[in-house]
Amino acid sequence: MDISIKTIAVCSMMAISGGFLRAETTEKIEATSNATVQTTGVRTGANNINFLNVEGSNNNAFASFGLVEFDFMQFGLTPETVDSVNSIQLVFTESNASFTRPGSLAFFITTDLDASLSSGSPTPFFDAGDTQYGIGAQLSDLYLLGTGSFNTSGNTGSGTQDTYTFSLSGAAQAYVREQIINGERFRIVIAPNGSPGVAATWAGYNHNTYSGPQVSFTYTSVPEASAATLMMFGGTFLAGLRRRRAGAVLE
Repeated sequence: MDISIKTIAVCSMMAISGGFLRAETTEKIEATSNATVQTTGVRTGANNINFLNVEGSNNNAFASFGLVEFDFMQFGLTPETVDSVNSIQLVFTESNASFTRPGSLAFFITTDLDASLSSGSPTPFFDAGDTQYGIGAQLSDLYLLGTGSFNTSGNTGSGTQDTYTFSLSGAAQAYVREQIINGERFRIVIAPNGSPGVAATWAGYNHNTYSGPQVSFTYTSVPEASAATLMMFGGTFLAGLRRRRAGAVLE
């Protein structure tokens, strides 16, 4: 009898107000593709996948935003496992050159999974008419994750990892959860943030020295139904046991 009571007590302690104990897990994956999108379209040649550049309008024909793709298919997570996706963290490894310059960047989730990442494609393109991001009306829908800084100047610091962490809420959170549990592709856009002089230079997914872009996502899960049922039973049993003991003392 004592063993049963102690076991149920442990289960009931796992319950929290308004629900059950929620576990937080972080997963990390590397990009499966990327593109540097310039004024004439996607960058030509092998350097399109060897590097990932984000350059402001002062860089003229080289002005660009970055488009990175990840694939969640490997996880096989389910709606029951992933209750909510709380944050994502992006990591890029610097691969710098003489033209590398610091500046402000903006990070987006795009729901457009059809835009080409292939070298030489004329679309998407860097829209010089959009002085804030260079994206224009392309890649809709876009969810702004937030902004961050690229801090290196010149051909130094290659191999440095730049990390950007963003919380998720609302429609963006729902979209990321859906992509994860369905094992779908997932795309990030990195653009100049009203910073015409910025030239962020990173390794692409096919770089022969440094790691390509990576994303980590932290999600909250809930116990399986059977475990939840046991916890609920345990809480109810203990409450009844306390009432019975209290009644015995009064008698």
